[in-house]
Amino acid sequence: LRRSNRHGGIDGVEVEFRRTDGTTFTGLLSATTVRGPDGAVQYYDGAVTNITDWKRQEKRLRQSRERWRRLVEKLQDGLHIAVDGEIRYVNPAGAAIVGAEAPEDVIGRSIQEFVVSDGTQQDLIENRLRTVYQERASTPPRELEIVGVD
Repeated sequence: LRRSNRHGGIDGVEVEFRRTDGTTFTGLLSATTVRGPDGAVQYYDGAVTNITDWKRQEKRLRQSRERWRRLVEKLQDGLHIAVDGEIRYVNPAGAAIVGAEAPEDVIGRSIQEFVVSDGTQQDLIENRLRTVYQERASTPPRELEIVGVD
């Protein structure tokens, strides 16, 4: 409320509230300070939205993402995520496969940089990428000859 008094109001502030029965909930508070002619606070006009369930789901999602991240980071198989042919994520095993010291050495580079350019493999990769990006379809696993970062 002090903040509302100083600034004339607050919007979307997360607050922990206690009900009369002693239980608590997380609410999103928005309020305006209404002052009288003398400038004294008359009352507060506002609303509270209960976001307890939303916060609980947000926490579960964060925990789930962390579990998946740890799993992917520890995989012995190389894994990458590419968008429009650009590598956006690669796990440590994937970086090691191409001789990179760290995933950061691979992220941002084109998948094409790591494919042996004998024409056949390049065409294969282009067709696979087209299938994935344009047709939104998956492609079966396939062995490819790759080149390292250096």
